Amino acid sequence: MIKRPHYIEKISPFIDKPLIKVLTGIRRCGKSSILQMLRDELLARKVPPASVFHINFELLDYLHIDTAAKLAEHFKKNLTAQTRYILFDEIQNVAGWELIVNALHAENKYDIYITGSNSSLLSGELATRIAGRYIAFHIAPLTFSEHLLFRKELSGSTAVADTTIEFERYLQLGGFPVIPSTGVNAEQGDKIIGDIYNSIILRDLVERKKIRTTDQLNRIVRFVLENLGNTFSAKSISDYLKSQNRKINIETIYSYMSALEEAFIISRVNRYDIKGKEVLKTFEKFYVADHSIVSAILGRSPAHISAILENIVYHELVFRGYEVHIGKLADTEIDFVATSGVEKKYIQVAFKLDSPKTVGREFAPLSKMKDGEKIVLTLENSFVSPDNTITHHNLIKWLTAKQQ
Repeated sequence: MIKRPHYIEKISPFIDKPLIKVLTGIRRCGKSSILQMLRDELLARKVPPASVFHINFELLDYLHIDTAAKLAEHFKKNLTAQTRYILFDEIQNVAGWELIVNALHAENKYDIYITGSNSSLLSGELATRIAGRYIAFHIAPLTFSEHLLFRKELSGSTAVADTTIEFERYLQLGGFPVIPSTGVNAEQGDKIIGDIYNSIILRDLVERKKIRTTDQLNRIVRFVLENLGNTFSAKSISDYLKSQNRKINIETIYSYMSALEEAFIISRVNRYDIKGKEVLKTFEKFYVADHSIVSAILGRSPAHISAILENIVYHELVFRGYEVHIGKLADTEIDFVATSGVEKKYIQVAFKLDSPKTVGREFAPLSKMKDGEKIVLTLENSFVSPDNTITHHNLIKWLTAKQQ
């Protein structure tokens, strides 16, 4: 099992704190492995193995535990006086699980960790009954730096990887941990990602949300992927479906989009009016959980490269702890406004700056900013900036640069 130190370092300070640790993220992003890493961390701290109670509710041995009553019965038979740490993996598979977690937490003698593949995990009784007594950690597919770590560990090499070659591989295959772990090619990778996507649609949306029109749902997903990094509204989707002779009301579109967000397939990013200093609630952008889903669903096309690069940068900024918005200034747009405390970055992402028109489009909005760091990211190694207040970075180097 390959370590993901970023998450362990974030979660470890909360070990033995009186907070329920909640790990959420899209299916197959590595939550179960991170929970296992936390178990290893406990054992490394000399915690006796008998003190750790660990259940993965997706394993065959525990599939029968699908209600709170059955889980309570399992506890009566298996919890001991030594039990201190309780780890529940994919807890949403147990109906009424909130009752059990609340009861365990109320006893003030257990340190509880849970994972789930749906953000509604935090919108039910857990959130309302013990607000302020849990802390959530979002787990995502591999960033490029994590991809390099996986590839290095799997190859057993001590040499520094050719980051340009590895980035091409990352662009093709994405960041689901199963991909580098199995060493598949692009075609095989698309098949695996397609299966992950289909299982999410079936289990987290169609079954849980009682969605009957899967065709409409899949068409909405395709629209989002085809418009990755573009602003649009529910009406835009409605008009698109009407053009395909598929009528759907706006409220249903809102419902489906919310369901896709809950399953972590897509992330909504609001626009920020830089002049008015307010978050706008219309014409948001959406990014997909991992860019490999684009290729798996739409096929591979050079036309997708700019949107995929933007998608990668968005998730990298979130991984680094920034709050991210889309910048709006009059009739111009900045790809990302990233803030962390008093730190602010304005970032434009492009494949190449290969024409004066492209240079103008990327640099002009940034030149109007009077504060913060202004950055243009491309796959080019060098470029002479027309504005010395704006820094150009090679995207691959920026992704692998150590953070202060």
